[in-house]
Amino acid sequence: MATNLLPPTQKQELKTEKLRQKIIFILFLILADLLLLMAIIFGLYVYVSKTDSNLNKEIIQREQLLKDPQSQEIKKTIEIANQDLYKINSVKKEQVSAVSILEKLNTLFPSTAYLKSFSFQNSVRDVKDKLASTTQKEFFGKINLSGLASNREVVLSFKKSLSQELSFQDVYFNPSSWVKSVNADFITEFNFVPVKK
Repeated sequence: MATNLLPPTQKQELKTEKLRQKIIFILFLILADLLLLMAIIFGLYVYVSKTDSNLNKEIIQREQLLKDPQSQEIKKTIEIANQDLYKINSVKKEQVSAVSILEKLNTLFPSTAYLKSFSFQNSVRDVKDKLASTTQKEFFGKINLSGLASNREVVLSFKKSLSQELSFQDVYFNPSSWVKSVNADFITEFNFVPVKK
């Protein structure tokens, strides 16, 4: 109510003064916000610089550790072990499993016969691919076995079973296997070539 008694020029000066105070207050808030933002950015910069510096120190330490003769020796040992494992794996892939041969023979071997001897040897041969005109290595197993069957017909049946099995190739029975008609001793040899799936 007291402002109503003032002359219009003073009223205008009062309004201008209040507006000026509001503007100064807003500018002060903006300045405070800017200072706070700059403080946060500076804090982040210091933190990132310190972290980066620590990380660089750690990288340099690790590089020096890797250049250490003991580390180089460990690295060489690991490389040699990896090469050995690769060679072992390669040889393992090239070998035919005797277990798979015995599993197949178990299903084909006559129940009225028994096995006297069994020998197995991994082998390799070059096989020409007629379509591609290339030569590939084929890994197979050579099997020699001898046994005693109740009679010659059992030996003949066993020979037929072996010949019909795709994995068994070049089946050969020694002529002496056919001499006895009862208690027939037999000797056979054949190759086991795993069927590719």
